[in-house]
Amino acid sequence: MKQIVVIGGGFAGQMALHSLNRERVGLEVTLVDSRRYADFLPLLPDVIGGRIGAPVVRRAMTDVARNHGCRLVASGVAAVDPARTLVILQNGEELRCDAIVISSGSETNFYGNSDAIRYAWKLDDADDAIRIRRAIIDDPGIRQAVVVGGGYTGVEVAANLRRLAHRHRDPGFRVTILERGPTVLNALPEWMRTYAADRLRRLGIECATGMSISRIAARRLELDGGRVFDDTAIVWCAGVHTPLFARQLSFSQTAQGRLVVDANLRVAPGIFAAGDTAAWLRGNAPLRMSIQYARLQGCCAGRNAARAVTGRPLIPFRPLDPGYVIPIAGGGGCGSIFGLNLSGLLPMMLHYAMCLYRLPAFRQRRLMLADMIFGTT
Repeated sequence: MKQIVVIGGGFAGQMALHSLNRERVGLEVTLVDSRRYADFLPLLPDVIGGRIGAPVVRRAMTDVARNHGCRLVASGVAAVDPARTLVILQNGEELRCDAIVISSGSETNFYGNSDAIRYAWKLDDADDAIRIRRAIIDDPGIRQAVVVGGGYTGVEVAANLRRLAHRHRDPGFRVTILERGPTVLNALPEWMRTYAADRLRRLGIECATGMSISRIAARRLELDGGRVFDDTAIVWCAGVHTPLFARQLSFSQTAQGRLVVDANLRVAPGIFAAGDTAAWLRGNAPLRMSIQYARLQGCCAGRNAARAVTGRPLIPFRPLDPGYVIPIAGGGGCGSIFGLNLSGLLPMMLHYAMCLYRLPAFRQRRLMLADMIFGTT
């Protein structure tokens, strides 16, 4: 019986498991993930804002394993030994196998800033979203919020913090996006940057661009220019990187620790990567981190892992990108769908429709519809 290990049960990992489940003959599949839940990440900002309840985004990892007919090992990964096709768990246990799919996603990058690690909130899972929400609602000592990072996640989080404050705090509660670059959404087309900046301004969210942090302390943020934010909830959305074990692998990587893969999503013989962990290069740049690419890559990596251990030819990964949307709670959204630029209510509706479609369990879809129609508690 050939042994295949899938590291990580997120979007890419679940699609890898789905593909492997269709190749059941002669395969024994193990999922390795230390998390209790596989969270639906695109809706985490909405959990902060209260539009969506946490049960919508949570799917038990035991359910993931059971539904895909695989064994679950609830542990973190300490290392991967490519030469022996070996996964070493954090408790020292070794999983010997014939192929590995690394689909361990990404996590908040604090860039070695120990004060940020200690004092800033991250948003890696639903528990993080709940902590941020409860702090804003329950702690009167927090009088404003600063979101560090003006990318996709930073903009979505800031808009949902504004929504939360509008419902549960006094009108003077301020929300600020702090961005080192010249604009928010700096990597996106100019029309999107302009639209987003305008919508954020109309929501009362300040975009402090071209700013750098000099010091972070408990509920205090100081900028290089001397500006100080006191009594502040600091939410860190300034970037992500892959888990430590992936960054420690001696393969070609991007600055975020994404593993450079070949046309078949292979890192080395018997080792495949998918989703945020993988860097499939189009020209000199990797595909952006997205659900669409994670799902497609997971499917391809799972199929190729099965093919590799059964001696069949590998298949190339073929990217398909229908587009993307930046939802801005309370202010519409903007995006590009099949090359068509959209802004306002329609892209927001498309965002939630796609989230509803991609939620893996009927229970989650039912809860999402109820929250959207009747509101959360």
